[in-house]
Amino acid sequence: MQLIFLHGLGQNQKVWQPVIQALPNYQTITVNLFADEGLPTDFYQIENRLKQELEQKKDQDIILIGLSLGAVLALAMLKYNLPNLKGLVLIAGQYKLKSNCFYQLQRLIFKVMPAFILKKQGMDKKGLNSFYSSLSDFDLSRELTETKLPVQIICGEKDTFNLPAAKAMSALPEDADLALIPQGGHELNRDCPEELAVIIRKFLKQIKESGTVD
Repeated sequence: MQLIFLHGLGQNQKVWQPVIQALPNYQTITVNLFADEGLPTDFYQIENRLKQELEQKKDQDIILIGLSLGAVLALAMLKYNLPNLKGLVLIAGQYKLKSNCFYQLQRLIFKVMPAFILKKQGMDKKGLNSFYSSLSDFDLSRELTETKLPVQIICGEKDTFNLPAAKAMSALPEDADLALIPQGGHELNRDCPEELAVIIRKFLKQIKESGTVD
């Protein structure tokens, strides 16, 4: 069983190291979602790239673990019914951006934010707005409802924007569990790595005991 970690916007794969260190007995991979060219102008570019990577691992059982944008990307893999995908850990994520007030607020903030501020964070304003526009119809309600995969949903109790989505999401899959981290904010992989690892470890143990993976 291989754990594949997907970071959020404004992060890179290194942010997962404290979590991985707390999971020493597992095979892990961290993915740089944006590669060398930076944030793409279309979300579906990174979706397709991840899909291809997972298809190349067809003989390896996979668990996807994503935070924020990484969680959205992990969810997108449900569309492809990949036989080697055995479970999802979705942290501080959204599953429906169409008509989503939080998403619309983020888009508005990025539209009015001065370009030089985004540039300091290594992001191009025009490219960022194009990227967010490509997600305007994102809605995986049906895929979540129909999936038979085990799904672990995690959110910080202080993550005001994502907490309602986490609670709503947990009611959709047949085999889903919601875990809330007290005092946790949005970047749980950075701020609460040990608490996050405890929840992930418990989820992986349940999957193994169910016989879903070796």
